[in-house]
Amino acid sequence: MLEKKLREAIKRRNTSDLAWKDWKLAAKRFHEHRTEVHDLVERFLAGEINQNREVREFAFCYLEVDPYFFRSGYLLERIVRKLKKLEFTDAQKAIVQALILKRINTRALRNFREICRLMPKIETEEFRDRVRARLESDDPSVRHRAELAAAYL
Repeated sequence: MLEKKLREAIKRRNTSDLAWKDWKLAAKRFHEHRTEVHDLVERFLAGEINQNREVREFAFCYLEVDPYFFRSGYLLERIVRKLKKLEFTDAQKAIVQALILKRINTRALRNFREICRLMPKIETEEFRDRVRARLESDDPSVRHRAELAAAYL
């Protein structure tokens, strides 16, 4: 809804001073919008991950879902940086492995290297084999992303 209003305001912003003010207000509201996701990320980054199971669970759910919305990649990067300091359960390792493989297969995005920095924490022989198998892909984009990821093995 906010994005739709912003797009409409962008189209009209040069038509009048009032339209320009409407656009500025729509942009401000869009950039200031916060959700429960943002609040959980802030709690996570504030260190609650060590004391609060819900916050830790949220972090790995965020990675598992790998949402795509305005600034979601920046949130993911911040989460990943904090996760580097933790020990992972086998289930949490599997979530990160699945995310890396998904990104190799589909799209890397700007935070791919940051995610790959978790690889020493999640590495298994099976995972290494799955990354290396993608080095032989017929798709040059997949091969390239697999090469980037393999550098962290």
